[in-house]
Amino acid sequence: MRLPAIGFVLAILLVGLAQRSSADTSDAVTATLDNGLRVVIVRDALAPVVTTEMSYLVGSVDEPDGAPGLAHAQEHMMFRDSNGLTGDQIAIISSAMGGKINGDTQQTVTQFIFTVPSEDVDVALHVEAMRMRGALDPDDQWNSERGAIEQEVAMRRSSALYRARAEALAKVFEGTPYAHDALGTASSFENINGLSLRTFYSLWYAPNNAILVITGDVDPATTLAQVHQLFDSVPKVSLPRHGDFRLSPLVASTVTEPSDLPFSMAFVAYRLPGVEDKDYAAGQILGEALASPRAEYAQLEPHGKALTASFIYEPLPKASLGVAFAAIGPNGDLKATADTLQSLGDTYARDGVPAELVDTAKRHEVLAAQSARSSIPGLAQAWSQALAVEGRNSPDEDAMALQAVSVADVDRVAKQYLNRTSAVVAKLQRSQYAEPMQGQEGGGLSESFSRNPGARVVIPSWAQKVLSSLTPAVSSIDPHDERLPNGVRLIVQRESSGPMVYVVGQVKTNESLEAPTGKEGVSLLLDEMFAYGTTSMDELAFLKALDDASATLDSGGNFSMRVPATTFDQGMALLADSLEHPALPDRAFQRLHSELISVFGPYLQRRGLNGQQILMQHLYPSGDAMQRVPTMQSLAGISGADVRNYYRKAFRPDETTIVVVGDIAPETARASVDKWFGGWRADGPRPRVDAPPVPPNKGFRGLYYSNSLQDQVLEEETIGLTRSSPDYYSMQVGNQVFGRVSFTARLFQDLRVDRGLVYYVDGEPVYNGSRATYRLRYACDPSNLAASEEVVRHDIELMQTTLVGQQELREAKALLEREIPLAEASEEDIAAALTARAIDGVALDEPKQAAQRYLRVTPEDIRAAFAKWLSADRMVELVKAPR
Repeated sequence: MRLPAIGFVLAILLVGLAQRSSADTSDAVTATLDNGLRVVIVRDALAPVVTTEMSYLVGSVDEPDGAPGLAHAQEHMMFRDSNGLTGDQIAIISSAMGGKINGDTQQTVTQFIFTVPSEDVDVALHVEAMRMRGALDPDDQWNSERGAIEQEVAMRRSSALYRARAEALAKVFEGTPYAHDALGTASSFENINGLSLRTFYSLWYAPNNAILVITGDVDPATTLAQVHQLFDSVPKVSLPRHGDFRLSPLVASTVTEPSDLPFSMAFVAYRLPGVEDKDYAAGQILGEALASPRAEYAQLEPHGKALTASFIYEPLPKASLGVAFAAIGPNGDLKATADTLQSLGDTYARDGVPAELVDTAKRHEVLAAQSARSSIPGLAQAWSQALAVEGRNSPDEDAMALQAVSVADVDRVAKQYLNRTSAVVAKLQRSQYAEPMQGQEGGGLSESFSRNPGARVVIPSWAQKVLSSLTPAVSSIDPHDERLPNGVRLIVQRESSGPMVYVVGQVKTNESLEAPTGKEGVSLLLDEMFAYGTTSMDELAFLKALDDASATLDSGGNFSMRVPATTFDQGMALLADSLEHPALPDRAFQRLHSELISVFGPYLQRRGLNGQQILMQHLYPSGDAMQRVPTMQSLAGISGADVRNYYRKAFRPDETTIVVVGDIAPETARASVDKWFGGWRADGPRPRVDAPPVPPNKGFRGLYYSNSLQDQVLEEETIGLTRSSPDYYSMQVGNQVFGRVSFTARLFQDLRVDRGLVYYVDGEPVYNGSRATYRLRYACDPSNLAASEEVVRHDIELMQTTLVGQQELREAKALLEREIPLAEASEEDIAAALTARAIDGVALDEPKQAAQRYLRVTPEDIRAAFAKWLSADRMVELVKAPR
């Protein structure tokens, strides 16, 4: 059961898990500089974009005793001052290049990633060269960054799922550096200072301990010459030995963690072969096979034994981690669920893995390898993973090893490692949910602060081009767009970077406007039921047909599919069957209906309103359709017939958009779509899918409680903008200055960089037809809440009363212009963006229009737009606080 909350939880679970794929290495240029820096350059002309990924071969396993999180802290400080380059300069340069910059700390590597327009690759390389020459790690900057990183720790540890995983790691890898992840703890950061950071940097951050991967639309010879020019003079150092790693025998144990999630979860963790082990490839295929929707773990769901279940594989150099998991209702039997997971492991260990699942897993792995070129950042990650994490010479070595795996190899690994006598069981037991949200008076500390938005930072000469001349960005998107006679809209963008075709689309519906009164929540049940086969194939037969086509499909109102171009027609036949002829069986409805009530019922039964109800109540006028949110009474009153009736009313070809991106001709795509979707007919009047405009809301502040460690804050208000409003582009540019996630945004600077009050903050307009809201999110310790609220209010008022400085304006425009090609660096991203434009009713070539409009926005336009549309007094603020 793919409930929204479970999807969120699994997203958290997967944070930090290494992604592995491969790539064609035939045109890779490799070199090793005299100072030891290894360089790989791979050309991929998908878009005028380049990704640079610098991997230092140091991570949490190399931290000194008593200093967990030191590697993570140094990763953060690499975005502060270095020799000849300040943190402010890094922020402005990276933002002006499009803001696609990131860092990541793992057990054995620390990685720094830029994705930039091709014309700026030399600037990205300059930044990496300057940072390699010496991070300054001053105490005053660490004191500010420590506040932010401690907020990150609190955010992660607010998740019961994260805490359970951390305890399981400690058990599975007890006595080794893997016993803790790379995050660190708040107490450990208190013991870190500038000296310890500088010492750690000097030991490990050197060219002879680094691998630089460059992928994208570059000339390899020219780019290699730039690398020589910038990095040749960086001296190598005498590297220390990595720490000893001795795995002790694993003893079975159990970890129990209370949770305020709306369901309970059981996990069974196993050690699997590490990257350095001869059985690593067999372990990878075992993990992929056990994660199959047709494997026994996933089949716990349709058999009514779990809300969702599967297997996750996390590769690590010395020993990998495999985790079987299952989510169950809040009153379910966790012990029995854990026993079931262990029994399935016993069965696979005893009887082996079905050959068909092994063969399918190998095909999926090979296709993933071949598909790396469909994403420029993905291609860089594939090479970095192979070289820096797996210690191979190229991704091809991994692919060859996978292809050589036999069923006997997989069965041998399963027998050796899926052993309940050495498994760690983790249980997340749902605890009683806290008090419902109650209205509270607002408040805040008075703090005197001000930013000078016109303050100038001198940009180095080698980076001045990113701000010196602002010209309209170039978008390479030129899709074929047509409608079938039955109203299906087909959009095809041909790309030739990989073997996979990406199909993304939406059937536009609106339950708030079209569900019968008293049936709120019917669309939740409908969306879950698409997973249960079609009128011609039951669930398992449908999954086998997908595997036969080497396709993956997530069906429903928002659908997506990946399928090789060679089996595109097979994939489209399955997609059409799923959307046009879903089985919607009563047996599935009865189980899903019962589970939905058991999971969300405790929230909906409680005295008072839940957070969603409060938000809708204060954003929209009395009687508005958006106030129709699911209740216990409405969920209980839904029948299987209600779900089927809603499907027949809401799912129609004339509300369906299909976007196809990949190496396929528009006429070929049209022929297949026409064949499989052309017979779909709509009955009755078209449903209402767009709500009318609403007046401005009134302000409100509410507070409710959870088991989190932080205050999680949502602030939202209605605004009268639409995508076609004259102020749309002024608001986009202004919000880049103000609130959108960016190193240079005012809220980020004020809340994180200068004060360390939060780890993240993000504000943005959210458009939905003729309606829009402005939504702001952040999280902080309770002691930081009043100060954070004051900063938000102050910065909103500053945008409304003061002209944006010319430098801030140029930075915002540069970022938005450069984002246009960066958004086209992945075929999957192209498909998603085209779908969003089609559903929003804007031109498919809107980026070309935006490139012109951004440049014409003035400071006066921004001030006027913020003064007209935003109001700190009208924010509906909901605070989810610790008990």
